[in-house]
Amino acid sequence: MDRGTIDTLPEIVGLALFTDGHIGYFVGDGYAVEWRGFNYGCVKTVVKERTWKHWAKLPFINYGDTADAQPAKTVTYTLGSRLLKKGSVGGDVKILQEFLNQLGASLTVDGDFGSKTEAVVKAFQKKAGIKQDGKYGDQTHAALMAAVAEDDAR
Repeated sequence: MDRGTIDTLPEIVGLALFTDGHIGYFVGDGYAVEWRGFNYGCVKTVVKERTWKHWAKLPFINYGDTADAQPAKTVTYTLGSRLLKKGSVGGDVKILQEFLNQLGASLTVDGDFGSKTEAVVKAFQKKAGIKQDGKYGDQTHAALMAAVAEDDAR
């Protein structure tokens, strides 16, 4: 059990994660750390929400006794349960993007809170009359839920 497909990822901290042209490292509890480029830097991401294809033990790391390793856990968030900002990734970001699109935005629904999502959030905040910081927190969540409910009622 030195390597496998991502759907067989064991709960062993330090495993390398691979996808085409990209590598990250499993840090446990469904998370990885990876270098996302100069715009994001080194970030902690949710394994199941990225495009990882394989995992592998690296020959120069002592993983200790891993015979009883359990399958890795995955962490999911519901929209509004955490602060979202540039660099955030996840299913909750996808839902945010879908709601913003419902209200007239034209975002790619990819679960990646990038510059375009940040700009649309700022525009929404301006329209809602709340602080325009581009972060999706409690006030923005309440305003968005009200706006979506109003749009649904039409």
